[in-house]
Amino acid sequence: MLREDSYTATWTLLAMTGFVGFVLLRRRWWYYAFCVGLSFAYATKESTFITMFLIGTFLIISMIWEHANVPLRRAIQVGAVGAILGGFVTAVIGVYKKELFEIGGGFIGLIVGALGGVMYDRYKPEESDGLTPRERGASGPMTGAWRALWRDNSGFWGLGTFSGGIVLFFVVFIILFTSLFTNFGGIREGLIGGIRYWLEQHGVQRGNQPWFYYILILVAYETLPFCFFIIATVEYLRKPTWFTSFMLWWGWGALTIYSWAGEKMPWLVIHIATPMVLLTARFLGELWHRDGPASWYRRSSFGVATLLSAWSIHTGWPVNFERPDTPRDLLVYTQTAPDVKKVMADIERMSLEQTASARDLGVTVQSGAWWPFSWYLRDFKNVDYPSQLNSPATKPVVIVALEDDDKNAPFLNGYSKTKYKMRWWYPEDYRNITIDSLRNVFTNAETRSGLWQWLIYREPTQPLGSYDFFVYIKDGISISPATAGQSASTNTTARINPEAYVSKLVPVQARGEFGSTGKGQGQYTLPRGIAPDGLGSFFIADTGNHRIQKVDRTGKVVVAWGTEGAR
Repeated sequence: MLREDSYTATWTLLAMTGFVGFVLLRRRWWYYAFCVGLSFAYATKESTFITMFLIGTFLIISMIWEHANVPLRRAIQVGAVGAILGGFVTAVIGVYKKELFEIGGGFIGLIVGALGGVMYDRYKPEESDGLTPRERGASGPMTGAWRALWRDNSGFWGLGTFSGGIVLFFVVFIILFTSLFTNFGGIREGLIGGIRYWLEQHGVQRGNQPWFYYILILVAYETLPFCFFIIATVEYLRKPTWFTSFMLWWGWGALTIYSWAGEKMPWLVIHIATPMVLLTARFLGELWHRDGPASWYRRSSFGVATLLSAWSIHTGWPVNFERPDTPRDLLVYTQTAPDVKKVMADIERMSLEQTASARDLGVTVQSGAWWPFSWYLRDFKNVDYPSQLNSPATKPVVIVALEDDDKNAPFLNGYSKTKYKMRWWYPEDYRNITIDSLRNVFTNAETRSGLWQWLIYREPTQPLGSYDFFVYIKDGISISPATAGQSASTNTTARINPEAYVSKLVPVQARGEFGSTGKGQGQYTLPRGIAPDGLGSFFIADTGNHRIQKVDRTGKVVVAWGTEGAR
């Protein structure tokens, strides 16, 4: 399933590339790319507010750091680390969450970290560089880039590069938020509606996941970048550069803010994983070219990276290409079950048999099943959508949600029903993870076995959750045996309604006959069409067996092809 997060991540990557490119290279087009990418990302999803916050805060911290002397720089560096750690402990984990108004731990961490940086400088002082704050700032990448941007008045056809980027941002913004100039009220929604919606969702707590939710997903599916991001953090805190510091701020900041936000969904992990992937690539690239006595460190790191790459294929391939609609993975949230499409195929087959059209059969859909059937039945001509049945049903097919079956069953006499899954979801057995359960991994064989079954085969420890529905078929109407549900009625034999064909009968004199009912070669199930090839042979549509059989004059099969689902 494609969500806007894929597009948001793409535009965010463009914006961040432009941001870093301009700071390091000072070329106008990088700045323009930043403005355009940020505008597209902003128009695509509200989560861009988090990206803008991370950019803005790092810009401020970076410029203050570049103007500061050595003691203050250490205070800023350790204070930034403390702010993220403190914020994670109180806002995310929930330690003294109410007492500190959720984000209070971030301020405490900032203060404690800054004091720790000052104390460290006194313990291990460095000589002053003898420069004034203005002189220090002039040599800093962030300050230098800002000054170059502000002073470039010849860019964008004389308007100035800085102003030109703002123009580009709002050109994209206005075009998209007005829906190509058809809804100018969208400008107001774009400016305040997005942030208002995001803040409202924080209180709604959609998903209501535990605080470690994203860490769990990163460990399970983004194992390689997450592990090496942690290693790179240690490396680059010791030897920071402007770029690596920005990537650390982006990665850890995103993990903290998204874990704190009320809405936690698996698709949002892409916004956390992106900076981790980028910094991991930077770290491994530098490690590849590193020489010296620590070559064992390089070899062991790439050995681990190779193993984790294989593990990423093991976890990523099935969920993307083998079972993308089966919620045996944490990445698959509530998902429409395959039964829905199978039911639609059955309805279309019945419609062909009863009306000679795949879209003319009468269908009633009760409110509990309106979605997704209102979409799948959008081209059907004879469908109604009552909230509940209040009189005996008349249409050949009635779809009722399981939770409303008792209310509607009295109006469905003369129907046979079959149960299906409409939506299903991962059982979320991870919610029970505690210190004791982690200890059981080492002490309890059953716990180890359950963990192994999920890691290797993605077999959950509990049954998949589901929202079910019934399909009621009017007695006397045939239904293909290719259904997926378990019938709730004992009357499951395929039935034919002869009255539907009375007006279509044409008397003919039989000159011979061949074939029988079945699935073997030369056998047929619900054959619905025959056509000569002009050379003495015939093509027969063996509908119930999902194939075409070509036979000669005597009925001997010449060739057959087709299976269910094949095209």
